Amino acid sequence: MATGATSDGLAFGPVNGADDSSWSGIPACEMVEKPSTTQHEGSNTCVTSSCPITSSRLCTVGMYLSARLAEVGIEHLFAVAGDFNMPLLDEIVKNKRVSLISCCNELNAGYAADGYARARRAAAMCTTFNVGTLSALNAVAGAYAHDLPLICIAGNPSSLEIGTRKFIHHSLKSGYDLSQRRIYRETTADSVAIEHAETAPMLIDRAIASAIHHCKPVLIEVCVNISTALVPAPTRLPVIINKTPPSNMLLVEMAVNATVALLKGAENPVVVVGPQVRAAEAEEATMNLVHMLGCSAAVMADARGLFPEDHPAYIGVYMGKVGFPSTCVERVEAADAVIFVGTEFSDLITCGYNLHVKWEKAVQVGIDRLKLPSQDFGAIYMKDFIQALAEAVNSKDYNSRQRCWHSENKMATRESVTSFLSNGGIANGFGESANGNYSGIANGDGKAAKGEIAKGVNAGGETVNGDNAIANCISGCVASLGVAAAASTCNADGGGLPHPTTSTIKLNGTNLISNDKDGIICPLSVYQMDRRLAGEPLTLAAVQSTVQRILTKETTVIVDWGDSLFTALKLNLPGGARMEIQSKYASIGWSLGATLGFALGKKGSRTITLIGDGAFQMTAQEMSTMIRYNVPAIIFVLNNGWYMIEECIHPNPLYNQIQQWDYYKLVDVFNGTSSSSKGKSQGFRVTCEEELEGAMRSALVEGDGVKLIDCRIDKEAFSEDLLFFCQTMSAYGMRKENTKLTL
Repeated sequence: MATGATSDGLAFGPVNGADDSSWSGIPACEMVEKPSTTQHEGSNTCVTSSCPITSSRLCTVGMYLSARLAEVGIEHLFAVAGDFNMPLLDEIVKNKRVSLISCCNELNAGYAADGYARARRAAAMCTTFNVGTLSALNAVAGAYAHDLPLICIAGNPSSLEIGTRKFIHHSLKSGYDLSQRRIYRETTADSVAIEHAETAPMLIDRAIASAIHHCKPVLIEVCVNISTALVPAPTRLPVIINKTPPSNMLLVEMAVNATVALLKGAENPVVVVGPQVRAAEAEEATMNLVHMLGCSAAVMADARGLFPEDHPAYIGVYMGKVGFPSTCVERVEAADAVIFVGTEFSDLITCGYNLHVKWEKAVQVGIDRLKLPSQDFGAIYMKDFIQALAEAVNSKDYNSRQRCWHSENKMATRESVTSFLSNGGIANGFGESANGNYSGIANGDGKAAKGEIAKGVNAGGETVNGDNAIANCISGCVASLGVAAAASTCNADGGGLPHPTTSTIKLNGTNLISNDKDGIICPLSVYQMDRRLAGEPLTLAAVQSTVQRILTKETTVIVDWGDSLFTALKLNLPGGARMEIQSKYASIGWSLGATLGFALGKKGSRTITLIGDGAFQMTAQEMSTMIRYNVPAIIFVLNNGWYMIEECIHPNPLYNQIQQWDYYKLVDVFNGTSSSSKGKSQGFRVTCEEELEGAMRSALVEGDGVKLIDCRIDKEAFSEDLLFFCQTMSAYGMRKENTKLTL
């Protein structure tokens, strides 16, 4: 069978003799034989030579679209039903490979699709003409800003209305209203209107290919009377999309040579990883480049998880002056060569463009272009360039820098004391950071110990090796608090800090370090133990510490803007874990809808959400959808009664103070504990660390369902990072003259 291709990079080919229904998900009983003598309204042949359909059977336009969605990995369709899209939804759900997720409103459906696209290759949502599609526009704009393939499907009025002067409900004006399509032009890579069945297969294929190829949303309008029209059923896998066209290899060679020349003589180069690495599918290539260079690697706040944080080259999060730890900021800005891979600089993610990098020694690698200090290159795609550069620098001169990983990148920092396990050691009994060599451990006398891998210092100040290192050290540090420590087995392989594999350390009968069935290690610092004993009010540091202890390699942390972000910045993500934030578009409330989509898109993972109470109030009803579909998620609502990020920028209680809700009661309001909702969702109200610990123990017992933890935090307990960030952003926004950027 011959193959064909379109100009959009869409190629077609057979699927090893697979039957129609074996891959498309369309039940054979839903197909009909092609009529031999009559011409159906949906013509039985395609009008373009590029269409691959040669089936002897027919399906509806809606079923065809559903098959194509399943083909690119979309198993859930987020939708809000309306009279113009209900017949289409009826056809789509006939495909058993696509499940309908009925959302509370279109904006939240768009946010959910955004989260789903981050977990999968693409996402789709379905709305009704104008009122529904325009309601979702804000979410689509966010997906466009963040390079997410989001297929927006709109049910339109009947094609019979085209050319008439009738005023159709939901319209902005009389006649067949095209406002929806025109408005969406700024937020989509392509838009198609299915007004005739004959062109439906070609236009559907084109739109989906455009979404995947450009990593941007597309709009597919389907007239209500065409959604059930018959078209040739797909018989073979058609969408083999060349997402990235081949680079101009001559330009690649020139760019690599120029970059190698820039790197020549650099003693402390740094690679900074940005979010576009995901769209370019260049994660492995970037990690290999770091390995070949033997240099340090940092990530932007919106790229966490795209470079493994347990890699010995990892030094932290670069976000201007609010990056974490502060040593990461210092290392990046002191580097004599910086390679920015897939970074996108915005005022928010750079703290008001508060960057002090040596731009004359910087290389910026985009998805399809490259910027050097003295020249720019186009027609160069990220993955091709990174692979070519890695090959070019694969020499002993570069690899010798790997000796610095353990001695420099893993030094302990004062900022990490409250998480107990610091980047380079364990905090001592006096809250001081261990001055360790990769895993130095402080002694029981409160003195910093220079340790080696898998070594510790016991209560008597003696260095111990191997199995009992951590337990002996901890028992010495916290003996005055009545802590009994059992022996711990260390896994010190040089790839990270030694972790106990089986351990129990108790404080007044409560496990402080333990392993559950998922291998979660739960340490608390001495400082935190002391605070919990005193029963002091809940703090952001306590929330951060609690989240840290339940992170695994399967965890994704989804955060909104504000102290949700600055709390999450201090988390140490295990290898494989991720963090998602809408860094550029920054639509407050995005994270709750995104949690719904991401949790459905990444099965078997643990999704944790950090969201402020103001952001939660904007999209709260989507928690009802999460309960309805028994979505597993743990949601921390940081409840201080204010839009605190706004208050720090421009104080005024008139519009920054919000109405107080009993958020934990919403689980009952949405019937989360009823038998009809499988009764697995729970709500908790916590005001101190002890209550937070109890809530987490209860939440982790039952993995399914929504666990909402209403964290009551004092208004004045916001972080210093948030205050500095807001003051800097306020000054940047109110500046009297424009600053020249050298990006």
